[in-house]
Amino acid sequence: MPEPAPAPAPKPGGRRLSPRARRVLGWALAPALASLAIVVQISLDVPRGEMLEREPKKTKTKRKSAATRSTPRPDAWKARGVEEVEQLRARWSERPFADEPTDPSFRRRHEALLRSVATRARAEVLRGERPTPMQIRPACHTIRCELELCGPKPMIDGIAALLPGVTVVDQPLWHELREIETVAKVSKRSGTAREDHVCRRWLVDFAIEGPAPKDLRMPDAEAAG
Repeated sequence: MPEPAPAPAPKPGGRRLSPRARRVLGWALAPALASLAIVVQISLDVPRGEMLEREPKKTKTKRKSAATRSTPRPDAWKARGVEEVEQLRARWSERPFADEPTDPSFRRRHEALLRSVATRARAEVLRGERPTPMQIRPACHTIRCELELCGPKPMIDGIAALLPGVTVVDQPLWHELREIETVAKVSKRSGTAREDHVCRRWLVDFAIEGPAPKDLRMPDAEAAG
């Protein structure tokens, strides 16, 4: 009879792991291998030279608003001295208004002022009534302005009576206030003059230049009328 085959020699390393132990070992090795791969990748990507420090972020400075800027606009209104005003007046007051050059800052300041004068005078004439439409056409050059008002004749006549008495607090506003034209307003539809509407125009020179509208004072409409 043949001899029985010898039993297989045990494999080195001891006992074989059970399936459950192999699963547990696989779960534990997976995160460890992933972490190891990240460390290796970082070590390959990061240069071994000297690390440079980042520059500190620059703080943004807030821009100043137009109201807080110390430097005024080049064309902003600046009050002129008495001597300069007298020189301008002597040079241009006897010449036609159309020949007088235009100072942009004087023009803006005083055209707005004339609009305020006309609006305040209309409010005084109407005394709380609903404002009646009125055309205000100021035109200012360097030392003088023209002011044209168009609207219902009773209202424009009432404003005309108030204009000479306008003051800045307690000082007269005008150095000169001279009416240069009064015409009947022409209807746009018919092209004929409307007797109930007029346009009146004045040439003005200011005794006080560039006052604030809040300082204007109107005479009483009843007293002026």
